[in-house]
Amino acid sequence: MIYTELIWSTPLHINLPHGKEHTVSSVNEAFALVQDGWPRVDGEQYRQCCLTCRAALNGRAPAAVAREHFIAACLEAGAKLAALSPVPPRVTDGTAFSSQHK
Repeated sequence: MIYTELIWSTPLHINLPHGKEHTVSSVNEAFALVQDGWPRVDGEQYRQCCLTCRAALNGRAPAAVAREHFIAACLEAGAKLAALSPVPPRVTDGTAFSSQHK
């Protein structure tokens, strides 16, 4: 199944306990990260994160809720977090910022 990219307006910079750093800006990236070598897979926050990310990717939960559960899983795993500058909205057609308004 191909999922839509569920981008967060404010990405997170994560320092995991085993020394790896990641910038995560979407539910897709968060879900991939917790599924591959997450430092603590026995915690309740990890479990909630996996469930909510999967639900968001399937259109059954808001991306913001998945983000909150991802943050909780990061804290449970002992990761250090920092919010980065918000991402400007993506332009889907070239007319939004056209200098030729009539």
